[in-house]
Amino acid sequence: MSRVLLIGFGVEGRAAARHFLARGDEIIAADKSASDRPCPEEFAKSEAFHWMTETEAAKSLAASDLVLRSPGIPPIHDLVKAALAAGKNVTTPTGYWLAHLAPANTITVTGSKGKSTTVTLIVGLLGAMGRNAAPHGNIGLPPLDSVPATADYPVLELSSYMLHDVPDGPYTHLVTNLFREHTPWHGSEENYHAAKLRPFFFTPPRPGLSTAEIIKRYGLPEEVEATEEYAQITDDHLIIGDRHIAITELPPAFRAGPNLIALRNAVAMVRKVTAAPIPTDAVLATAENFRSLPSRQEHVQSTDGRDWINDALATVPEAVLHALTRFADRDITLLLGGADREQNFTALAGEISRMPRVTPLIFGSTAGRLEDALTTQKSGFTACESFEAAIETAAKITPPGGVILFSPAAASEPPHDNYTVRARIFTEAAASA
Repeated sequence: MSRVLLIGFGVEGRAAARHFLARGDEIIAADKSASDRPCPEEFAKSEAFHWMTETEAAKSLAASDLVLRSPGIPPIHDLVKAALAAGKNVTTPTGYWLAHLAPANTITVTGSKGKSTTVTLIVGLLGAMGRNAAPHGNIGLPPLDSVPATADYPVLELSSYMLHDVPDGPYTHLVTNLFREHTPWHGSEENYHAAKLRPFFFTPPRPGLSTAEIIKRYGLPEEVEATEEYAQITDDHLIIGDRHIAITELPPAFRAGPNLIALRNAVAMVRKVTAAPIPTDAVLATAENFRSLPSRQEHVQSTDGRDWINDALATVPEAVLHALTRFADRDITLLLGGADREQNFTALAGEISRMPRVTPLIFGSTAGRLEDALTTQKSGFTACESFEAAIETAAKITPPGGVILFSPAAASEPPHDNYTVRARIFTEAAASA
């Protein structure tokens, strides 16, 4: 029997507890809320499960054989620092699975934006080719559970929080893009990018794909190949080896912007991992069967004659640019704002200044930076007192047939705990408009 210390007890922590209890191990679950709420009912009757505060759990650290942290627990957390100082290897439950249980065909996908769409398209394309694939990580089920992942091709969406201390394993890694994100958690943009690229700097490096630009910028090893070598996008075609798919053959949502790039990335990774030709009909079927993911340019139900678009996960300026491109021929009321993470809004403001049909509404801690960037680019805007006030203003000024686009270029901040809270508020406003 091993003793497993779990720091934080979210979705991954609970799944990991089920796995190790089924294996006959002892679990210490350390959670900051343990003093305020009872042991979770699912585990309350297990004699091998111990629910305690982080302070109490620190006393059991020396006797723990394995220490796993929930992805959101940062490396500066006191219990994590104590574990590292005691010589313990610390990773996430997903990291443990990758190191010990992942099959050879495992695919990991990361990037600042487009991860979930890319994972969904990889799984869909593999399925269209008759392969057994399943999504895991940030979408799908955690790979480490009482019944671990069993697909021949597990495809994992990994955040930088998961990759910070991810171990080596038999997986092929894809980095789609790198912007400025999560700097408070990682300490700097450089550390954030290093986490995303970590598998490429193991000895030997994990094989994988990234863009030619990223490979050159970071001097990645030869085991990392350019995505463009496996699939390319021209003005007119998606090129896959000797196959040319006309852009006009693809569904409208895949003819430009992030969805087309994600499809290119998915095709490239499937080509690399399977070493098989990619049938044109499989690519077309995958794109046709794709459904927009929640809070990613999601069309929200409304009957007021405007299109309400929930793009709450567009938390960097680059993602907002993609959304604006999609609706460029429409009147757009753009809701921008949230937590200030020192993003550079110059390029976004410049693009807005060239789109006279875009009306920005700014709010939150980023309002000052947005105001400076928009003013410099001679673009008009309206400052709102809050996210809710911006929604109310948008509902008043957006003309029939226009687009109300919540694509904030910033993460959530109090009083909104996370993107799902803002997405819910936006969705409810659309339904009642």
